[in-house]
Amino acid sequence: MLDALAVKLDGKPASPQDFSRRRRVLHRALGYAVRKKRLDKNPLSKPNLPEGWIPPQAADDTVDLRAVGSPALVAEMLRACGTIGKRQGPRFVAFYGCMFYALMRPSEVAALTRQACSLPENGWGPPDLRRRQSRRGPGLHRRRPGPRGPRPQGPDQGQAQPAGPPARAQGPDPA
Repeated sequence: MLDALAVKLDGKPASPQDFSRRRRVLHRALGYAVRKKRLDKNPLSKPNLPEGWIPPQAADDTVDLRAVGSPALVAEMLRACGTIGKRQGPRFVAFYGCMFYALMRPSEVAALTRQACSLPENGWGPPDLRRRQSRRGPGLHRRRPGPRGPRPQGPDQGQAQPAGPPARAQGPDPA
């Protein structure tokens, strides 16, 4: 039963969060059956789990280098972005430069301001990523989009990546 909770309908492994949610719901349903005397014990209680069974672990977040552009390719892409329009080009360069050089998510770059950056003259400085801007399409949600906190990170994932000299040269738009 636990193995069935650990996979999606298409047979691919489910995320640890999905597995945890499914197990929690099933555990509560089986607990109700125990209270109504339909079962003697809850098979999903920790002492009743099969010997040696371990829950799915978080996926390894290593980056496939084939999916990431080389520094030369990114530099060429940033040069090409700089030629788009009069005002859009520098914004695109800053946006994509922050994503590549500072490893920021698009929502974090959209909420980034010059005041949130600590950029020393030499070396690397971390941007302040405590805010991110969410923008939903019209009609998808009734809540108004607005600033949100940082995305939850895993235990070994750091939030702030230092922004180096290439990202400092791009710089965010002043806001």
